[in-house]
Amino acid sequence: MKKVLVLLIVSVILALNISASAESAADIIGGKQDFVILGSVKDIEKDVMEITVDYVLNNPQSELIGTDIKVNKFSYSYCSDHAPEEFSSPKVSDNIVLSIDKTSDKYTMKNGSYKVDSNEYANCKIIMHEDSKDEDCVVELLELTCYIRSNAKVKEFEFDDDGRIYAVYPQTVEQCVYFVDDSGSAISDIEEAEALPTVPQAAPDGHLPGKKDNRWIFAIVMLLCGSVLGVAVSYIRIIKKND
Repeated sequence: MKKVLVLLIVSVILALNISASAESAADIIGGKQDFVILGSVKDIEKDVMEITVDYVLNNPQSELIGTDIKVNKFSYSYCSDHAPEEFSSPKVSDNIVLSIDKTSDKYTMKNGSYKVDSNEYANCKIIMHEDSKDEDCVVELLELTCYIRSNAKVKEFEFDDDGRIYAVYPQTVEQCVYFVDDSGSAISDIEEAEALPTVPQAAPDGHLPGKKDNRWIFAIVMLLCGSVLGVAVSYIRIIKKND
């Protein structure tokens, strides 16, 4: 009985850990942390990592920018099914996006971290292992890329039946995600790249693409109703006048 109980507890813990890992990018987008930073790994010690902060999303005046902070040692948050364990181990000089919480003078990773190819938020790409190229986990990191490129201002995305993502910054998948092999070298396949879905242009009035603006339909309906009502009133007046 005790063994069954222990196995049940372990299973629940594992399920919770898997769920937390799978939702980490979504939690970053949801804003459930003190800061989301773009930076680089400066040093790795036994229990902590020194991170140089290059930018704080949606907070360009943050005092953290240009400083080095120490964060409790962490691993990247890639899907373990589609990224080797070594790929999720940070290395000195890695460029990263990192969700952190601050308690007193201590920083801890909150909702995840991923490699990026640049610390310029407007055009950075998230680096992913080639094994994840055709997997569902790419979708979540596509959303995170768009979130970063919007300076943390865009948090809702839609996908059509062809897999195209609707967001403010129209980009193709290969422009948002940077796939690498075990050695960290970029992989490229022109035929596959041409087959990847593209992102439709953003709506000129600022509405999120993919969400149809039906106000023109409402206006036409109101115009027609007004015309019908006007004709009806005129008809009733003519009948009363003839009577």
